Amino acid sequence: MLFADARSNELKRAVRVQQYTALLLMQQLQCCEFDSDTNPAICWIDLQEREFIDLTADQQKQLPKAISILRLLLLERNATDAQMHGALDETKYSEYKNSFNYSVSHVEDEWDNRPSEIDEYLRLVKLGDFLNGSADRVARRAAVSAYGKRYDSKGQPTSTRLRNKAEKYYEDALMYLRGECEDLGQAGMLQRWFDRSLDFDMNTTTLSADVVGIPRLRGSNSKHCLDKTRNLWGATKAKHYRQREAITECVYAMLFNIENKITEEQSIALSEKLRNLLKAKFGSDDE
Repeated sequence: MLFADARSNELKRAVRVQQYTALLLMQQLQCCEFDSDTNPAICWIDLQEREFIDLTADQQKQLPKAISILRLLLLERNATDAQMHGALDETKYSEYKNSFNYSVSHVEDEWDNRPSEIDEYLRLVKLGDFLNGSADRVARRAAVSAYGKRYDSKGQPTSTRLRNKAEKYYEDALMYLRGECEDLGQAGMLQRWFDRSLDFDMNTTTLSADVVGIPRLRGSNSKHCLDKTRNLWGATKAKHYRQREAITECVYAMLFNIENKITEEQSIALSEKLRNLLKAKFGSDDE
């Protein structure tokens, strides 16, 4: 019986440590300069007069996952859908997905409705990327193989043959894009979709028919893309803010039942409370 009580108290103390940790993380998140006016009541809680709520078994599983997401958001990184699903209950997750889809739908709709002229160009570039990637894989295998390089019927290394085919697709893509840009109005419309200047002047161009020099769509996942943004706001940033809102609301519900705000002076004891709680659980550094 005594063992059971001790075990219960230890679990409750561990949950309290997680709740203090979550509160401090939300305080840090709320103090970030780009979110200084958002949810001001979330982080300044009167710990002298208010107690943390007791969590259900499901909430005890959710809180550590929510803490992990808070840490990601502090690094200005987004959580995956699987991480959000694990931290939110079904109702909150459904609300998050619906509101996120609504808030950034205009961004995705605009991007999905890109000019049809770009589709043929992308088809050629993707074929080039596929063959270039295949050439890299063949070359890596040959470097560690006991048999060395593989050659085709003409005595050419397989990786070289694949790379030449890739460059042919890149060249076709550039020629196609150059033809579409002969009209100045069309060129201006297409330019905003690409990560670099569509300059086809032989004396000044930086474009080339290879994996590095081929123009790519802005926001492309390719490591050779020079511009990772899609527009001034961006779907990624909108997703980040929506995740902040959803997670802080979820965590707050696992801490308190009130929304009162206190002064900054009253919140100074927060760090000391957490330090003492961690010391009681894990011991001092000198031990």
